[in-house]
Amino acid sequence: MDATRTRSRSPRPARMIAGVVALAALVPGRPATAQAGDGYLFRMPPVAVTLRGGLQAPAVRSDFWSFTTDQLTLDRRKLAGAAWGVDLSRTISERWEWQLSVDWLARGADSEYRRFEEQLENGRRAPIRQRTELQRLPVTLGVRLNLLPDGERIGRHAWLPSAVVPFVVAGGGASWYRIRQRGDFVDFADGNAIFFDDYESSGVGLLGFAGAGVDVSVNPFLAVTTQVRALVGNARLGRDFRGFAPLDLSGATLTTGVRLRLP
Repeated sequence: MDATRTRSRSPRPARMIAGVVALAALVPGRPATAQAGDGYLFRMPPVAVTLRGGLQAPAVRSDFWSFTTDQLTLDRRKLAGAAWGVDLSRTISERWEWQLSVDWLARGADSEYRRFEEQLENGRRAPIRQRTELQRLPVTLGVRLNLLPDGERIGRHAWLPSAVVPFVVAGGGASWYRIRQRGDFVDFADGNAIFFDDYESSGVGLLGFAGAGVDVSVNPFLAVTTQVRALVGNARLGRDFRGFAPLDLSGATLTTGVRLRLP
């Protein structure tokens, strides 16, 4: 169908504020072998810091996403992208830890209307294009359960980590989000006229998560970790998107990184 361009509106200034369902290899654990130059720990480390990077995919299940993906050539695959995260863990016991996590999940994708085109003055037709950007910043507090002991005391003065430690983790928190759609749009109430606009909403919503992963020790101080997480939550949309139900902030992440044990 053809649509006619009639008016434009200046974009608004951007406002910005500054995330494993079971995927773990359950391998029997054993203490990491102490070799020359490896060193050892005097006790179970009370704190660990994990730096992660990988992939994220939003669920896009709310009515806003249903409307958008029906009208535009935009789907979940286009909004899948990079994920970055950091975990701060505090030991409770041999198998239990508190875990504070912060993740950064962001992606933008171009699209155009599926059933409408712009009628140009020379008689040709052109796609009606726009760009959608979604950013999420989940901050969560969870409890991690190591399915095998994290390590073993050797004698009275040495502690060695297990070579492989599968784990599960779950918790909750909140997620800041920002969504922006900028480009040309069809005004269905005004004869399918085309107009330019810059729609934006940001806010905070409650979030829950569950996940699993596995740590593989490189030496007593360092491990390589892989984990997958499922996030569930939503948040209210601002007035630029009035009439829609809360925005779905759910999704999944798959990340890998390094876990540094701090003695």
